[in-house]
Amino acid sequence: MQLFRNVLVHVDLKRDRGQPRGAFVPQEQVAIQRSIWLARHTGAELTFVCVLDFSEHIRHLEESDHARVTQTVESAAHQVLTEVTDWAKRKGVVAQSKLLIGKESVEIIREVLRARHDLVISGSGNMGAVDRLFLGSTAMKLLRRCPCPVWLTKLSTPPETINILVASDLSDVSGDALSLAVGLGRLIDAHIHLLHAVDFPLDRWNSTGLSDETTERYHRAVRAEAEKSLYQQLQQTDYRTLPHGVQVHIVDELLPEVAILDFIEKNNIHMLIMGTVARAGIPGMVMGNHAERLLPLVPCSILAIKPADFLISYLR
Repeated sequence: MQLFRNVLVHVDLKRDRGQPRGAFVPQEQVAIQRSIWLARHTGAELTFVCVLDFSEHIRHLEESDHARVTQTVESAAHQVLTEVTDWAKRKGVVAQSKLLIGKESVEIIREVLRARHDLVISGSGNMGAVDRLFLGSTAMKLLRRCPCPVWLTKLSTPPETINILVASDLSDVSGDALSLAVGLGRLIDAHIHLLHAVDFPLDRWNSTGLSDETTERYHRAVRAEAEKSLYQQLQQTDYRTLPHGVQVHIVDELLPEVAILDFIEKNNIHMLIMGTVARAGIPGMVMGNHAERLLPLVPCSILAIKPADFLISYLR
């Protein structure tokens, strides 16, 4: 999978409750910093995008005040975008900015399609985002509907060596996630971990009538097949070119989302890379319906990618 060349950076100028006026939202500053970092490593061009939606916010004002509010907010947004773009240019990055009017997630996706962006970067706070994600935040909508990969950054200081976890369900899109991780690993000093939680479908039934010996043979067969598929995924990448290689982990005693959270905590993971399938509530993200419960709990940055044919289906 080719690394990114045309990146849209979502700049959210809305203040969190209790934040002083004029303060820059911390998670947005992190997203901007990460985007500049990525651009400097890959040569990607950045487009900083702010979306303003006045439809709900000014309906309680007198009509005579509408123009004053929209003009003032737009002027302030242009000023911030100019400052951010100039910051990126001083770092040697090719950058531009756009101010869009409308529903945030809708306008971002339209811009992705219009300009053929291959990555969206957006800040995701330290999970006051729990309720924002469940209540349909821009981040969740982008993960569900955006046709290109989406990187949700978190408030953290990146170390010199990055620990990356790829969660694989053995699907084609998780293979793409692994290829992307290997590509990043060639650019930065990264330790990459590949995790698969083996699923035993027969174990979901209360009783199968099988003997303990037969059940154990069944477990060994399923585990061996999963391990073979996982290593086949790995063989399709250039992992041998990485200084640290890729460490493979196969577990079969935990539910997938529990295995992922447990691994992230124990191994100080800084980025989780996963595949997503765009269905209602993102069922099928990583390893089925578990992911919707998993997403708000992940403490690290998340880079989620769509199947190769998703853009085609999105445009139908």
